[in-house]
Amino acid sequence: MLESEDNFPSSSSTTTMLEPDSSLRPMSFSEANTRILERMKQPLATPTRRISFVGDSTGMSQPTNMPYRLPNKAIVTGNKLRVTKEKMKTRKGNGPRCSLSKQGQRFISTLIATDSNDLSATHRLVCKFVASSSKHVALSTLSHLLSPTTPHHRICSLALPLYLEISEASWFDWNSKLVADLVALLYKLERFDEAETLVTETVSKLGSRERDLCSFYSQLIHSQSKHKSERGVLFFYTELKLVLLCSSSVYLKQRGYASIVEGFCSIGLPHEAEALLEEMKELGLKLSKFEFRALVYSYGKSGYFRDMKRIVVEMESMGFQLDTVSSNMVLNSFGSHNELSEVVSWLQKIEASGVPFSVRTYNSVLNSCPRISLLLQDLKSVPLSLEELMGYLDGNEAVLVKILVGSSVLEETMQWKASELKLDLHGMHLSSAYVIILQWFHQLQCKLLAENCVLPAEITVLYLEISEASWFDWNSKLVADLVALLYKLERFDEAETLVTETVSKLGSRERDLCSFYSQLIHSQSKHKSERGVLFFYTKLKLVLLCSSSVYLKQRGYASIVEGFCSIGLPHEAEALLEEMKELGLKLSKFEFRALVYSYGKSGYFRDMKRIVVEMESMGFQLDTVSSNMVLNSFGSHNELSEVVSWLQKIEASGVPFSVRTYNSVLNSCPRISLLLQDLKSVPLSLEELMGYLDGNEAVLVKILVGSSVLEETMQWKASELKLDLHGMHLSSAYVIILQWFHQLQCKLLAENCVLPAEITVVCGAGKHSVVRGESPVKGLIKEILLQIGCPLRIDRKNVGCFIAKGKTFMEWLSHYNATIHERIS
Repeated sequence: MLESEDNFPSSSSTTTMLEPDSSLRPMSFSEANTRILERMKQPLATPTRRISFVGDSTGMSQPTNMPYRLPNKAIVTGNKLRVTKEKMKTRKGNGPRCSLSKQGQRFISTLIATDSNDLSATHRLVCKFVASSSKHVALSTLSHLLSPTTPHHRICSLALPLYLEISEASWFDWNSKLVADLVALLYKLERFDEAETLVTETVSKLGSRERDLCSFYSQLIHSQSKHKSERGVLFFYTELKLVLLCSSSVYLKQRGYASIVEGFCSIGLPHEAEALLEEMKELGLKLSKFEFRALVYSYGKSGYFRDMKRIVVEMESMGFQLDTVSSNMVLNSFGSHNELSEVVSWLQKIEASGVPFSVRTYNSVLNSCPRISLLLQDLKSVPLSLEELMGYLDGNEAVLVKILVGSSVLEETMQWKASELKLDLHGMHLSSAYVIILQWFHQLQCKLLAENCVLPAEITVLYLEISEASWFDWNSKLVADLVALLYKLERFDEAETLVTETVSKLGSRERDLCSFYSQLIHSQSKHKSERGVLFFYTKLKLVLLCSSSVYLKQRGYASIVEGFCSIGLPHEAEALLEEMKELGLKLSKFEFRALVYSYGKSGYFRDMKRIVVEMESMGFQLDTVSSNMVLNSFGSHNELSEVVSWLQKIEASGVPFSVRTYNSVLNSCPRISLLLQDLKSVPLSLEELMGYLDGNEAVLVKILVGSSVLEETMQWKASELKLDLHGMHLSSAYVIILQWFHQLQCKLLAENCVLPAEITVVCGAGKHSVVRGESPVKGLIKEILLQIGCPLRIDRKNVGCFIAKGKTFMEWLSHYNATIHERIS
């Protein structure tokens, strides 16, 4: 889907060098191109089957006109999202949801009531509406008419005069995406001359800027595919192909081919789309998960199951592991063709491979169960317990329900707190909601009666309406975090509503809009949502393109770079850095750090080192943070020799170490990690540990022990000696505590220093541990202190600390050395 010049499915850039004399070589003409040209010459048959979907090839599409969809009356209302979406429906409440304002609704109602033959009256209405409307109202009304799912087909033809009038407004900012949507509608209405005029004007406006041209043709293909216009997709495919053939940019070819593949898949041409994938391979372009997902779903929905399975195998062989989205696409494809045995087989495969289920897995599977669908036609006679339902079902349907009930989907849709037990049925189709509610009752019965659990004070199936509270202060950061969560839960409609509300609230304040989209990208990247980051990247890019503020461009590009790096797209992030340079924007250490870490975590060590050199050449000296990123990257890929080499380089350059340096280095030491699996047999002194280690690990520990990190984590006062282990991983805390004992022994016994009145070791109570309240560091320190007989004990006032009197600790320390030597011997 291309909604801006760079809105393409993600993939890594490939540095392919074209031969200088390639134009002199004979041109090959593929069989796929021949088939496509033949299709364009023949009259196009009108498709006979149409199912509207919310979504696209990058994610599992959700049917909107499937039977047994959960009725509005059965969905509990009361949350702001649901109320808002109800208000945003058209006046004929049975139509699809839209973002029409009341003013837009009145305008459309007036147009419907006006005689369609009275062109002058219609023109006056359009002019009056645009003149009296705000930018948001006018554009949302136009978008409503351009939408493929609009219920007002009779007045769709007025979209062109409305667009022309809007384009004359002082506030109008031209964008190619709007033109692409309008052209798609004109193709649907068979007004090809007007469509051609619009395209010619836009191409003339864009001139020789090949990136903008590629983006425009990609948008045209996407818009045509939404209208299921095979003629439109094929025509603009040829235009885009010409641009790509004349371009030397690998980036443009990658994105352009991806949009064509998505377009072909959307209109049911998977064989042609696969031929394009082969063409991409021949050109040295890297394929991404998005192309494979689109191809899998297109083959599946067309009934080519053998081809669909073959593409799944090829996708896995290319390193793209089977995930929930791809699995749901396969399940939905089998289910829509009533291949129940295949649904069973595939669901068992997903379960065995450990791919998590989702609400959409329930929807795809249960919509394919004919007996459950038949049951729900008469709600008064449905089974009222899970046991009764399982007794009614037999064969494949019983197996499917049993597998689904054994998943964790119910736990993910349920929140259990002391004050409230909440079950959220949003996003579920009727069959899914039915099975989930029976499963919920069954689980509550088992849990509450068998385990004697205390029931929360309130049980509800509603959203918490915090935003309605009198004390609530709205802020966009909270909205961005909520949208990211909704994307993770695949509840895209509700996320879109929240975003639309916020954009409307912010209006034309471009700084606030830029900040909001940046927050959205950041929140999506925290959830590792590639789809979310790429979608909101296009929205932010549109704001930046229309802005003249260098400050906004600087901040906006920085947030996009960070987002791309967080989701593992370093090549795309680096391309953005080049774009920033071309725009004259100043690069900061922040972007370089993000790029270094992303390349490193992805295993591109040559690129990571190259960026480090470039960063230093730009005047950004190597510091502790950047160094830790490099060490962590090498360590996470078990490149121990590289960790040694890099740590020696840092030490030689005088860059100070930190606690995170310890974490990054020691987490990469396999022998230390192996030791810590059995705390009862770990070496109890630094000397003993160094004797156990050899080679690279011994070198690493020796370098770390020679740093100043221990002094920085230790506070020495007359009243107290405190060692703070906060922020340390298990291996770091282990080495530091041994180093601490060794240093205290040398310092106090050799120099005859006076020990403070109290000794404290802070390790934390486990509030930030994987299991809250169970600190691994605390368990390690407790075991070591127990084995060496140290008088440090857990503080009654603070369970995250070990304390001892200075005198008692001094007496023990004097015998510690002899005990250790005896142990070593």
